Amino acid sequence: MKSLLNNFVIYYDTYEEFQHRVDQYQRAIKTKEWEFLRDTILVIKSQMAQDLLSKKFTDMNAEDKDVLQKTYYNINQILDYLSSPVRWFKRRNRFKQVLKPNFKSKVKPS
Repeated sequence: MKSLLNNFVIYYDTYEEFQHRVDQYQRAIKTKEWEFLRDTILVIKSQMAQDLLSKKFTDMNAEDKDVLQKTYYNINQILDYLSSPVRWFKRRNRFKQVLKPNFKSKVKPS
């Protein structure tokens, strides 16, 4: 799932038409007509958080907890992307910039 969304980062960095369409989407989701979508995304995210904090989740075995947490993480990434693609791209790029120096310093040349 992560690689699916990472492709959009590449598209955004590479294709001007994709950037233009993302900018149009950003403007559209700020309008009154899109309020339902924004609210629905917030409700879904809230329900996932409540589920992870529930007794039912606490009583699950470790493997089931892991699967559910990974699933909710991926769903949350998609919902974050749909809520604000540009913010998601910036956060993803900032994360990459922080990690790059750490990876380079740990890799020893052959």
